[in-house]
Amino acid sequence: MIKDLIKEKKCHPDMRHRIVKTSVRESDQDVTAKLWAEKIVDTLKYSDSEFEKAAEFKKKLLESNSRVQEEASGVQVLGRVAPKPGPTCVKMRENGQRRYIIVDTLEFSEAEFERAAEYKTPNEDVMAAEEMAMFGKQGSGPGEFQNPRGVAVSADNEILVADTFNRRVQVFDIEGAFLRLFPVATPEGNIVAPEDVCVAGDGSLWIVGKHASGTVAVRYTSDGSPREQIPLRRTAFSRGIAVNPKTSRVVVTEADGRGGEVLMFRPDGTKDQRFGRREGMMHPWFVATDTEGNILVSDYSTKYVYMYNQSGGFLTKFGGHFRYPAGLCADGGGNIIVADSGSRRVEVLTGRGQHVRFAASGHGRPSGVALGPAGQMVVTYGLKNVVAIFTHQDRKV
Repeated sequence: MIKDLIKEKKCHPDMRHRIVKTSVRESDQDVTAKLWAEKIVDTLKYSDSEFEKAAEFKKKLLESNSRVQEEASGVQVLGRVAPKPGPTCVKMRENGQRRYIIVDTLEFSEAEFERAAEYKTPNEDVMAAEEMAMFGKQGSGPGEFQNPRGVAVSADNEILVADTFNRRVQVFDIEGAFLRLFPVATPEGNIVAPEDVCVAGDGSLWIVGKHASGTVAVRYTSDGSPREQIPLRRTAFSRGIAVNPKTSRVVVTEADGRGGEVLMFRPDGTKDQRFGRREGMMHPWFVATDTEGNILVSDYSTKYVYMYNQSGGFLTKFGGHFRYPAGLCADGGGNIIVADSGSRRVEVLTGRGQHVRFAASGHGRPSGVALGPAGQMVVTYGLKNVVAIFTHQDRKV
């Protein structure tokens, strides 16, 4: 019935973007029709004209004789329909039990499976089954944030968040429970607004940020005690930081308004080399490394991700379709995960930059992204002052 109504009204293709919701009570004719109407009408934005008026469409739906069968009770969907039509798998939780629902975004139909792997589809844009936990709010207390940006996950399953405007790093367990925090400062006591954080192979932390008189990268012990620091040129642009596990080199991004580049330092702080301007970098932001030691850099002006070998030799770049690429990381399967803030989603790509799937969408503008030892994907949403933890049964680390 809904499909027929859409055909009659010649539904705009952009209507395939919508969030799936399910009933919170057993179905009857009126309730079911109302719920299905809300699935469509409540997410109409720029497509209202295709249905003349949302209220009129909803009225037709309520007057219909259609019935949705076996609509489950007490169900909360933890996912969003993929941005292309066709079957999409979302993970759901019902009374504490996980189950997988296949939602066909063209037919408005649902089918349940015990495991997502039981459903196969040729649609490359199927969103992988994800479950999300979100924590945090705006504020200055423990577990509260003021524009969280960079994020890292240690080998001990601790989440470290660069709480930028609170000038501190907060530490949580992998479930999102607050553990501790420490103010970010140089060994001389200058308070730093951290922009990014990473974990080195020896368990120490590297943090990059600005203080009143400059910009600096500082190494900390795992409990938050400052050690070495690397003075950096003061610029108005944010930086990212990573430590290459293959070479122990500290890698930092830098932009000055005329172009951008990547700086590489030895662990003692002496400069090794710089690269990136030749390839046209403008505003490199976040930086990460993959399992081979290749260096990955996101540039929100050129809208590309650049890849270099561990010595700084240019390998490739990909993207162009990103709207504002921010945080990025790599998994153990060779995939690259990019938080595209402008598109409000996190995208998984192959090591060659080919699209695999969208791992998170519709939760806000992502800033930083990191992977945990068991495949957990942790994402910061700076403007919303929250952090989200996504779990995926098939993600490799």
